[in-house]
Amino acid sequence: MTGKRRAEIRDYLRGYLDKLAKTKEMARQIDYLESEAYSIRSIDTTAERVQSSPRTHDHIGEIIGKIDAEAEELMAKLTEERDAKNEVVMTIYKIKNVRARSVIFNKYIDGFTWEKVAETQGLSMRWTHVLEEQGLDELDKIIPKKNVA
Repeated sequence: MTGKRRAEIRDYLRGYLDKLAKTKEMARQIDYLESEAYSIRSIDTTAERVQSSPRTHDHIGEIIGKIDAEAEELMAKLTEERDAKNEVVMTIYKIKNVRARSVIFNKYIDGFTWEKVAETQGLSMRWTHVLEEQGLDELDKIIPKKNVA
């Protein structure tokens, strides 16, 4: 297998983690918008009434609209992320070498560092990389070239 093909397979496997990172960032943005909306809503209304500006209500409505739009987009991204993860996981489970499969799964699905993969598997760093190479070799036969790029 060429180095380019090996890199393509690694990129395919990392695709899920990239989508996950983007989804988590969207969730943080929604949390921020929700906290903004709650802070505006938590204005003390028991004190003497002061005529409120229509802009305050517009601002609240604007934030709620953003939250709704972001939440809808997040749900679509979560579905996309779940589908991407399922596709990659199903592909990884086709690796016959169980130890190589575990190394690939820990690295590309769990997102472990190489050190954490080696520690989790009870392997040396060198053997961890050997097993990754064996797993990538199997994936080279499993994944059609057109699906990776």
